[in-house]
Amino acid sequence: MQTARSVLDSRGQRVDARGRLYLAEAMPTMLVWGKRDPIIPIQHAEQALELVPHGRFEVFPDAKHFPFNDDPDRFVEVITDFVATTEPADLPEDRLADLLRRGA
Repeated sequence: MQTARSVLDSRGQRVDARGRLYLAEAMPTMLVWGKRDPIIPIQHAEQALELVPHGRFEVFPDAKHFPFNDDPDRFVEVITDFVATTEPADLPEDRLADLLRRGA
């Protein structure tokens, strides 16, 4: 409940990741989303991808908030493929420090 209260108020969600997604610009990024998620709508992932254009996005059409529970076999396939086909990030400490100093 404390976590929910820290990000939700009477008008809905008041915290999101957009202000920090610039930190992922040099990082391989995979978003897995349940299309029927009643907690965080799929539009949030679509907006995040605008800020992380190199990201990979997989939608699970019948899944809700926990696609790994709703379709665990497909989830494993998607993640395994992402790891196998994605070049790891080369993010030296000084590059990360530059990103943090620069900000969004």
